[in-house]
Amino acid sequence: MGLKAKLLRRSYAPKAAVLGCGPAGMFAAHGLIQMGWDVTIFSQKRRSQMFGAQYLHKPIEGLPCGDPTPIEYQLIGTVEQYALKVYGPEMAAGLKVSPSLLPKNHDAWSIRSAYYAAYERYNQSIVDCLVDRSMIHGMFRKGNPNWSLAINTIPLKSICWEPAHQFTSQKIWAAGDAPELDRWCPVTCPPNTVICNGERDQGWYRVSNVHGYNTAEWPYDRKPPIEGLGEVEKPLSNNCDCLDAYGIIAAGRYGKWQKDVLAHHPYLTALIRGGRR
Repeated sequence: MGLKAKLLRRSYAPKAAVLGCGPAGMFAAHGLIQMGWDVTIFSQKRRSQMFGAQYLHKPIEGLPCGDPTPIEYQLIGTVEQYALKVYGPEMAAGLKVSPSLLPKNHDAWSIRSAYYAAYERYNQSIVDCLVDRSMIHGMFRKGNPNWSLAINTIPLKSICWEPAHQFTSQKIWAAGDAPELDRWCPVTCPPNTVICNGERDQGWYRVSNVHGYNTAEWPYDRKPPIEGLGEVEKPLSNNCDCLDAYGIIAAGRYGKWQKDVLAHHPYLTALIRGGRR
């Protein structure tokens, strides 16, 4: 297809906006573009740093995800002990945790390869800006004809404008390999393995080694004497409906601010929502 034909096709394509250019945002943009949408991405224009043993549970069509790698998922102790260790007694009761949700053995695909390729492919569609409440009010007001579809992957907590809305989360300490920053995890395990440990005599609750990248995580009340730890806030749930008034769809764990949202889910959201036109 020549340039003129491409421009003509784009001029007639329905327009979509994606908020955020991390993995969730770029995977959503990729899915919409596959469905024929003209996509603009709003975000501070910088590629996200990838730390530790992150991976895809499903491949993303059209992006290089590598061959499937078998992962062995182990649990030491019980699911109840694990939930209590990570989330404490107030939140652990009835909370579903990864050892009970994920199969003992499953495949993994490379999130780094997929995300880096998506960012390289679509970064020219990024409008470098700060996505905040005032920006959303201005650009996505009800009835705005510029956008037929909008997907948010920015942390929902940061753009909520209703003080009464509640966001629950759990803070943890984490260390992960980042070779480009010369940072390395002090705790390792066998290759392509995830070990969850609910026993109190062990400080960390999960160590992972996937595709050669290691991660270790500790409960927030058991910070180890290790330099270079990161404080991570893991979303659990919320009752925010701020984006509903603008017809903006939330996607990704932080964009939805929900537990049990996997890295490939924003892509599936884009395919489903992008097909409804």
